[in-house]
Amino acid sequence: MEAWRQHLRAHGLHILGGTLEDADAATTLRVRDGRTLLADGTYLKPGQHVTALDVLSCTGRDQAIQFAASHPLARSLAIEVRPFE
Repeated sequence: MEAWRQHLRAHGLHILGGTLEDADAATTLRVRDGRTLLADGTYLKPGQHVTALDVLSCTGRDQAIQFAASHPLARSLAIEVRPFE
């Protein structure tokens, strides 16, 4: 995970903490067989919770999805991309 974060820092992005917007503003992505699959909304089911959070300073949704797709866990789990205030 640290190598991924260092890669983002090298691209001028930074990680910080704060409040997420509502789940209906989320985009969930999965990378399967080299393809990035997108779905509107959260991937969480009732009773589930977010286990980790990385906040990136991106130029927009497309750049956020690009970097989320490079996350090591995108190939085995779901990554949720959500606007940040």
